[in-house]
Amino acid sequence: MKSYQFFTNDGRGGTMLCDDDTLECAVSELTKRFKGVIKVQYGSEVWEAPEPPIQNPESPPPEQIDP
Repeated sequence: MKSYQFFTNDGRGGTMLCDDDTLECAVSELTKRFKGVIKVQYGSEVWEAPEPPIQNPESPPPEQIDP
């Protein structure tokens, strides 16, 4: 059994004990069980969710730009 730390985008998180052998399996399970998981860590192994691109608030969304 391994202990995985996880963090969410609203500043919450915790530690989950599970039988998952790999970080990838733990990430899959944690993202299904908890909303907004952005980081999972086991020892020195770390998974972080990709950040969405930052959009300039002054520019229109791409689908609204006329070619």
